[in-house]
Amino acid sequence: MASAITPNYRFAPSIQWLPAVFLGSWAAAIAIAPGLTWKLLLIAPGVLAATALWTLGRPHRWIAAFLAAALLLPPLPFALGDSGPHPGLLFAGIGALAGLVWLARWRIPVTSLNAALAVLVCAILASIAPAAIYSGAALAGMSLARVGLFAIAIYV
Repeated sequence: MASAITPNYRFAPSIQWLPAVFLGSWAAAIAIAPGLTWKLLLIAPGVLAATALWTLGRPHRWIAAFLAAALLLPPLPFALGDSGPHPGLLFAGIGALAGLVWLARWRIPVTSLNAALAVLVCAILASIAPAAIYSGAALAGMSLARVGLFAIAIYV
């Protein structure tokens, strides 16, 4: 008869070490990257993630980051529309995400100004469909981008 020896512990695979392995591998990849361009490309996601997390930490931080980016940074050097996309749009997107994160703390007073701005945005949005019909999808897309830029000003 075989004796049954039961260990005092149970083997349970743990994933607690995965973040450390990931960060260590990422740091090693940055260290052995062949040139400065590759190193910057590997560092960029971490910088962007840290910036996004810092910006989402308080509901008003995205406004300062958006205004600083809009005033200080040039458009990116690749074609999208008449000029390159602006980095400020990244912070506007983070601002929209911050609005969702902090939605429970929103207090929008019902005033005639707020109602007028809402009606104005709806009227401008309603003009997108005729622009698409009569002028084509490209012009309608540019008009939609302008409506979005106007809505950013109201959102701020």
